[in-house]
Amino acid sequence: MYANLIMTPGQRLKIARDFFKLTQAEFGSGLGFSEEKIRNVENGRQKVSAEIALKVQEVYAINYNWLMDEEGEMRPSLEDNEVFQFIPESPYKDLIRWLEKNPDKLGEVRAFTQGLEKGSKKKRGN
Repeated sequence: MYANLIMTPGQRLKIARDFFKLTQAEFGSGLGFSEEKIRNVENGRQKVSAEIALKVQEVYAINYNWLMDEEGEMRPSLEDNEVFQFIPESPYKDLIRWLEKNPDKLGEVRAFTQGLEKGSKKKRGN
């Protein structure tokens, strides 16, 4: 659908957001940015800054170079990731593979794990 088009970083940001099937508000929330900021970036009223691109890479595993310069793949395969190779076979590795195939579920998994983290802090009294 997007093959052989010259796109701006803002347009690539929208492709990344669409990949996860998130609204601008949901996508921005995951990054700590407002819906308005995401909308402005996607519409070209604001540039994709290094701060935004790094946060997108950190939170959504979107290739920084792809987002900024359209170099490489949007999301390199986990199987090609050197760090992933060192993770022993386990339910965690299975979960990572499942999330790679179901990226739209990332927000739900993140919310679940944050809930677990908050619960464990309450038990410890933190």
